[in-house]
Amino acid sequence: MSIHGTYHNFGPMENRNKLQPIVSQVSDPIVMARDDAEFYNSRGIQKARLGEYESAITDFDTALRIQPDAALVYYNRGLARYSIGQYESAITDFDTALRIQPDLVFAYHSRGDVKAELGKLEEAIADFDKAIGIDPRDIETLNNRGNAKMALNQLEEAIADFDKAINLNSDFEAAYNNRGLAKIRLNKLEEAIADFDAVLRVRPDFMAAYNNRANVKARLGRLEEAIADYNIALRMDPNLAETYTNRGNVYADLDELEKAMLDYDKAIQLNPSDVMAYINRGNTKAMIGELEEAIADYNIALRMDPNLAGVYNNQGIAKSRLERHDEAIADFDLAISKNPNNPAYYTNRGIAKMLSGRSEEGRLDLLEALKLSKNDEQFRAKVEELLKRLENS
Repeated sequence: MSIHGTYHNFGPMENRNKLQPIVSQVSDPIVMARDDAEFYNSRGIQKARLGEYESAITDFDTALRIQPDAALVYYNRGLARYSIGQYESAITDFDTALRIQPDLVFAYHSRGDVKAELGKLEEAIADFDKAIGIDPRDIETLNNRGNAKMALNQLEEAIADFDKAINLNSDFEAAYNNRGLAKIRLNKLEEAIADFDAVLRVRPDFMAAYNNRANVKARLGRLEEAIADYNIALRMDPNLAETYTNRGNVYADLDELEKAMLDYDKAIQLNPSDVMAYINRGNTKAMIGELEEAIADYNIALRMDPNLAGVYNNQGIAKSRLERHDEAIADFDLAISKNPNNPAYYTNRGIAKMLSGRSEEGRLDLLEALKLSKNDEQFRAKVEELLKRLENS
C-alpha cells in the first residue's frame, strides 16, 4: 500500500513567484529569504516534487528552526522522509503535526498509510477512521482503509469501504479493482469479474485489472479468455514475471506445454527469485518426461524455500520414476515432516517403499493414508486397490 499525500504550503505565495519557478533559481544565496519559514517550506516542496528528498528535508529542517510550531512543515517533512524509507521518522513528524493541529486530516491519512506499509494495520485503520471522521468524502482514505481491512481478512468490511468510495466517485478505478480482489477471496468470482470490467470501462489502460480478471477467468475454466487478458497485460508491460507464470499455468492446463515452458523461462529470466515459476516449470518438465531437469528446478525452488512440502513430494515422484526409490523415500519423509496430514504423501512413500522391497513399511504408509482420507472416497478406493495388490503379490 503506497502513501497518498500532497505537500502543502502554509501561507500565501503572491510575492514568491519570481524567486521559485524552478529549484535551481531559488538556490542563489542573494535571493534567499533566510529568515522566512514559508520560503524554505515552499522550496522544500519543490525539491521533493523533483525527487530531491534529502535536500528537501534540509529545507524543512531550516523552516522548523525558524518556525518550530509549523504543523504543515512537519507534515511535509514526514512525506519526504517516508519517500526515502525513513518510516518511523515520518510517523514522528506526523505525530508532531497532529499535536500542533489536531484536525489536520491529511496527516491522519498519511500516517495511516505509513503504518499500513509497516504492517501496523489496526493502528492504520484507527488513523483512517479519524481522517474519515473529519472528511467522510475522502475516497482515497476510504480505499486505503478498505485495503487495510482486506489485509486483516475483514473482507466484508473492506468491501463496504470500497462501496462507499465508488458511491462517491463512480469512476474510481482503484476501488473497483480492490473490491474485485476482495470478492475473489470471498469466492464471488463473477462479481469480481464485473468489478474488473468496471475498472477497464473507466480506464482501459489499467494493466493490473487485465491480469486480475485473467486470474479469475482461469479459475472459472475460461482459459482462452484468460490467455487473451494476460496477452493484453503483457503488451502493456512485457516485464511482468508473475503474469508470465500465470499465463504459463493456463497454457499447461490447455496442454500447450511448449508455450507453458516458454512462459516459465521468461518469468525466471525476468525474476530469478520467482519460486512458483521454478515449481511449475519443474512440473511441466516432469509431464513431458524430462525428469532430471524437473528435479533441478525443484532443487532451486527448495533452496529458496525449504518448507515446500508439495515440492518435496513432486521431487520424490520424479526420483521414483527414475527408480531412485531410496532418494524418493527421503523426499517423501521431508514432505510428511512439513505436512503430516496429507494422505497423498503417505501413499507415495508407501508405493516407493513397496518398489524398493520394503513391503510391510509400504503397507503401514498406505493404512495411514486411508486413516487420513476419511472423506475422500475416490482417493480411498485407489489406496485400497494398492493394498489389495500388495496382499496378492
